[in-house]
Amino acid sequence: MKNNLHNPRGALLIFCFLGSMVFLSTQLQAQEKKSGCVKGNCQDGSGTYIWQKGYHYSGDWKDGQMHGQGTSFDQSGKVILQGIWHEGLYKGSPLEGDCRNGAGQLSLPDGGVYEGTFKDCQMWGKGKLTFPNGDIYEGLFINGTLNGEGTYFFAALAEKYTGQFKNGIFEGHGRYMYKDGSIFEGEFHAGGRQGSGTFQWPDGENYRGSWQNDQPEGNGIYRFQNGDEYAGHFQNSFKSQKGTYKFSSGQSIVANWQYDKIDYVIANKLAKQKTIADGEDTQIYPGESTEIVIGENRIPHETAEAVFTKRQGFLIYRSQGSIFDSSIQEVIMGSGKKLEIEFTYYVVWGNEGLTGAAAMAHLEEVTKLSLSEDFEIEAIRNLENQLRQVIKDRRLEFQETRIFTIGGTHYYFEEDKLAVSD
Repeated sequence: MKNNLHNPRGALLIFCFLGSMVFLSTQLQAQEKKSGCVKGNCQDGSGTYIWQKGYHYSGDWKDGQMHGQGTSFDQSGKVILQGIWHEGLYKGSPLEGDCRNGAGQLSLPDGGVYEGTFKDCQMWGKGKLTFPNGDIYEGLFINGTLNGEGTYFFAALAEKYTGQFKNGIFEGHGRYMYKDGSIFEGEFHAGGRQGSGTFQWPDGENYRGSWQNDQPEGNGIYRFQNGDEYAGHFQNSFKSQKGTYKFSSGQSIVANWQYDKIDYVIANKLAKQKTIADGEDTQIYPGESTEIVIGENRIPHETAEAVFTKRQGFLIYRSQGSIFDSSIQEVIMGSGKKLEIEFTYYVVWGNEGLTGAAAMAHLEEVTKLSLSEDFEIEAIRNLENQLRQVIKDRRLEFQETRIFTIGGTHYYFEEDKLAVSD
């Protein structure tokens, strides 16, 4: 079987970044003014908050979290991060314009650059996002993720998808153009081809019909370069069950098929048919003077999701129980008492097939850390939502909890070559 459809996974590209180190400071009682909110409004407004360990943040707040324009400092007063924050998480450094509620350009923590419109300190509306590996997305954003109509260009593959997105993956009607000139146009679901769609090869062959799990499944029509045509049922991209094979000469045969080959003939209109001979890869029907060869559809059995839609990610963080058991430091301050919790999380991205164990091992290798058994790991479904949920859980349901983010170190791996940026 010819297989000209590329599987756009490309070379392994793993994004591994130290997400942040978060300190949770829970105000249980009144505190002295040398810590806590020492200036302004640290709940919903602009103010300066000092943590017990000496870290502090000056800037905008919303619901008791760093939100808006602000700067974080270490114990010596050195700037750690400066720029835009959203619900306690650092989003990047403005390069120009209004990156809170307007139009501007933002340098992202992972090294990418976004240019477009913003809403509530999030990428929102129409914009252009350039990724660290050179990929480019232009289109609509909602809640900081790809949502709506857009175009994604894969730099390493020289391939392009134009269509609808939902929460960062292909969803709805779209058109994918492959490097060899092949084109798929039709419906996508969860990043794969699902529903009705047409795949066109550069030499003119094409399949039009139903797709399931990113391959032909159900009724469809396959047209061959020589003019032959198969119309019928497909299963896992093979001719299957009842279908009609029509030759370019006008002759045809109706049969029940199994794995691309005839199981038994239902009806045939071949001229002066004599015998049926099975070849290794084809079936030959001798006619009056020439042998008629039934073509084998070359729809590949490999999936065709793109790197962006099918990459695997893991969120790794210290478990809540472990934090409470070993990391809480209780500080007595006169009549007040404060809890400070040190919380570290990481995100590791890889191609489809990356396992949690491999992600943990990779993280230990690149960070030179020894991750204990009390770290939890979960597959990423929607990173923004998952991070927000984890942070919410760590706030202990106290309204006066303060979240402090340190870090921003990013690791990029491509063909085992490491580049580090802070």
